Amino acid sequence: MPDGGTHLIAGTLCGAFSSFVIQDRLHPNEQLDPAHLLLSTAAGATVSRLPDILEPAVHPNHRAFFHSFAFGAVLGFGAVQVGKKIKEKRDQRKALGVDQISGTELLLGIVFIGIIVVIVHLLMDGFTRKGLPFI
Repeated sequence: MPDGGTHLIAGTLCGAFSSFVIQDRLHPNEQLDPAHLLLSTAAGATVSRLPDILEPAVHPNHRAFFHSFAFGAVLGFGAVQVGKKIKEKRDQRKALGVDQISGTELLLGIVFIGIIVVIVHLLMDGFTRKGLPFI
């Protein structure tokens, strides 16, 4: 069963990987921004244990809503909406001829990475013997 350390490692790696993907999509053929990598990695590490903080493992059947397929579906919907908003903000910025990423885009990117990391947490827990409840 994944423990806190395993979730922390997975969240950290997921945040770093997300940074590489995001930077490649936004700025192909350019050097990677180490600040973006650090921020994304820190965001992934920070939220990696969020479901366990919201529902601590005080007993073997601690998994409820924040460890459920329903919560994963809500997060998936949220990821799609945040992704659309990021694209919309980027398109607006490009239409104005601005290359600098806005604070809103940065915040939305961090939220997107956080959502993905929590979904990875749920997937890891879903493959354990206890699995995940539907709701």
